[in-house]
Amino acid sequence: MKNIFYVLSLFSAVFLFSCSKENGQTVVADNFPVIKVHDGGYAGTKASEEDYTTVFTAGDKIGVFMLENGTISGEINNICFTAVESGEGLVWEADLELPSLSDMDGKVVYAYYPYTADLPAEVDPSASDDEGFFAAVADAWPVAEDQSDYADYTASDFMTSTGVLNGSTLNFSMKHRMFLAAVILPHTIYVFTNEDVELPNYSILPSNLKFEGFAPCILSNGAFAYLINPAGEPVTLSGEYGQGQDVLAWTVEPEPVSGCYHRYVIDDAEAIEIRHELQVGDFFLADGSLLSKDADAATVGSSEVVGIVFQINPDRIGEGEKAALGNSVHGLVMATKTLGDYEPFQWFVDASGNYSRDETEIGIEDYVGSDSYNTFLLVDDDIEGYETNRLIREKRAADFEAGYYPVFKAAYESSSATLMNLTTGWYLPSNGQWFDIVRNLGGVALEHDGFRSSEPTDFYWENLDSPLLGINAAMSKVSAENKNDFVNSGYYWTASTATSDMARYIGLRDVGSNVMCVATYRKDYLYGRCILAF
Repeated sequence: MKNIFYVLSLFSAVFLFSCSKENGQTVVADNFPVIKVHDGGYAGTKASEEDYTTVFTAGDKIGVFMLENGTISGEINNICFTAVESGEGLVWEADLELPSLSDMDGKVVYAYYPYTADLPAEVDPSASDDEGFFAAVADAWPVAEDQSDYADYTASDFMTSTGVLNGSTLNFSMKHRMFLAAVILPHTIYVFTNEDVELPNYSILPSNLKFEGFAPCILSNGAFAYLINPAGEPVTLSGEYGQGQDVLAWTVEPEPVSGCYHRYVIDDAEAIEIRHELQVGDFFLADGSLLSKDADAATVGSSEVVGIVFQINPDRIGEGEKAALGNSVHGLVMATKTLGDYEPFQWFVDASGNYSRDETEIGIEDYVGSDSYNTFLLVDDDIEGYETNRLIREKRAADFEAGYYPVFKAAYESSSATLMNLTTGWYLPSNGQWFDIVRNLGGVALEHDGFRSSEPTDFYWENLDSPLLGINAAMSKVSAENKNDFVNSGYYWTASTATSDMARYIGLRDVGSNVMCVATYRKDYLYGRCILAF
């Protein structure tokens, strides 16, 4: 049985790192204290330095120990609490049923983040506080060399706390135990002026950026954040940026102190700030910069456009995309070119020619409803294209590398290093994400009017204003070498599956059955049009 703890308050987990070198959650159970968790910040943090932030989100885990009279409780000994989205906020689920506690006399509770079942060292029950209790663990805590993925970055950030009882509430104010090096390079920051949706700032990297021997996490404020264990070997951070005669190299040698941070400003770096209203139809360039959809044709035509923004509504952006970008997501972009300039690809087929595989084994859901309209409602809700691509890439890694998932592999390999640093990289869109392309760029609603049934797996709309022409019109200013117009009766794979041997595709036509959504065999050869999140 799991104990479920309902969120009463939400506290941000804020990475506030400083040592003046420069210039939550609530859980409840019967007879068990309410628990609140928040980030207490780094030593000497100033309010003006609150750009280094993150928040506790669904999926985060903390580990909890309870000591009674100096002995670790057998019932609360590295117990994992996991944050889960309930629809009304986060709830926390414990690994087991917790004991009833009528008082905390003689008891002390310690917590740490992020949870692991196998701590890298022993805790010290004789210690008088969490710093001592977790001292050996902190010294041995592994930090990833590659922290470019937000999950690896946060997994490296070890935090601890001693619970403080206030009435019926047990508060954990987490202290960071690692050191943060924040490298500041020349960069551009887009400050979005949208009034109908709140969007975080978006940073563009300098050209040809390279890091030597380490890979930092890019934060929304433009800083390159890299966590260092002060107990580890000395670390030298270096890299270069620019091109031709303007390549500039840099090196810093941090002196890490637990619970502190330092900003290393390279070449007197200053941010160029651009105020921009992000809109569906904006042009996304190869260096990650943006052009307004209202920019003149000459400007767009002379720019290296690689995509068009088709979604900025956070409710229609998948949890996988948000997690991949550290919950700092701005929008979704459709590629202006088709994979391989209209080269057809199979969805899945192995070396023996088999094209059937149960992807539900790795967490990918098959979508077939009781009738075709119910199927439409199901697949329209599938906006987890990135997560499906990630699961195939990671859970089917050997077969992915062997080329058994051709359209997925082609999508993944089409991303430049610049886009991989700034975005999720290109991936195959889910069915619901394809529908949003048709709605938002094609200009059709995809409602009940015009809907026609076929098989329970298949359906289509007819006699709509042509979304094919609408999407091509959105790309009309893009130069011919930077786009492939949508062709009549073109059929494009989605990442969504219907059965173990069938995946879904979208078909677009000028007239008649304008938009088709059909399940077909995965061995079939269809086109691929990618998207990315930034």
